[in-house]
Amino acid sequence: KRAKGLAAKLTGPAVNDENPVILSYFITATDSKGYINLSKKRINLESSLKNVISVSCVFMVFYEDRAVSISDFYLHEDYRYNLNDQYENFRFQGNVYRTDYPFGWGITKAFQYLKKEIN
Repeated sequence: KRAKGLAAKLTGPAVNDENPVILSYFITATDSKGYINLSKKRINLESSLKNVISVSCVFMVFYEDRAVSISDFYLHEDYRYNLNDQYENFRFQGNVYRTDYPFGWGITKAFQYLKKEIN
């Protein structure tokens, strides 16, 4: 089942690229033994995710000099989060981006921030 996702401002260097918008995505998964290494070359992603108890999917969106992260969390039935997971930082292209989770932020406010409609 899906749990509520979080949106955050990302603070770090601007991404130098020809494109005005850059989208990065990563996924983490946990089974009863702990985190699953999804970066192995020969891993079958579909079968690896079939029996997990939690999955975290995060989009990082970079637009001009601003960036946000948008998270979704998925849990196996009968499991629940004891804490509201919040990433402290993300790595992208060798840079570290710190997170700030403004109160009441969701996807709408994240995109308003990217478009400089809000600070």
